[in-house]
Amino acid sequence: MRKIGLIILFAVLSANLIAVKITDKLWLKAVELKSKSLNIYPTRTQHKTVVKNKKGKIEMNENIILSHKEVNGRIINSFVSGSSGDESLSKDSKQVKEYLKQSVLFDDMSVFKAETSPDFSLKRIGPEIIKDKKYVKYKVKMVTERDDEEVECSGYVWLESTSGTPLKLVLDVEPNQMTVKSIDIVTYYSVSDSGFLITDKVVTDIVVSVIVEKMFITNTIIRENYLKCNYQE
Repeated sequence: MRKIGLIILFAVLSANLIAVKITDKLWLKAVELKSKSLNIYPTRTQHKTVVKNKKGKIEMNENIILSHKEVNGRIINSFVSGSSGDESLSKDSKQVKEYLKQSVLFDDMSVFKAETSPDFSLKRIGPEIIKDKKYVKYKVKMVTERDDEEVECSGYVWLESTSGTPLKLVLDVEPNQMTVKSIDIVTYYSVSDSGFLITDKVVTDIVVSVIVEKMFITNTIIRENYLKCNYQE
């Protein structure tokens, strides 16, 4: 009987390690807001990439604008305009083709989970005032996917102190390549006129070092005019 009891106890403890429901009411408001905002997409995105050398000189300055439209449950990406430095880009440019392959439906709100697990932890830090508004700051740790590999990241989320509306997420991502020294991602959120939680902007800063050369890459994605869609896998 004692052996059976130990087995049951171990099973219960293991289950708790796998998933623990979050009881923080403010955080759960953000989770609920996310759940009401599934299958939405921006009809316009702007992709900016700036690369600087270690002296601060701009080596590359690229700007690409795309439009997005739902057709029979699929999101179709279209090229609007683009430039690289002083040169114009066409829809046949290599850079543009790469952006056109990407989905605009990837989950920028995956951090808003209702339970903790070995891949996700949450800790309330405390109140902060940002631009005369009250927010609550949380520390998060999670595992995400980058370049088809799982990587660890940690950072902070700020929620409006009453509604639970997210303001921004700041993540430090563990580099998964020898030449990449650091990856920092800041995601900005808001609520649309239709009541959807949306991602307004994502800014990724990457530091790359190869032998004696160091490059600083900033990639900014701006998303606008969200609509609901009947997305199909």
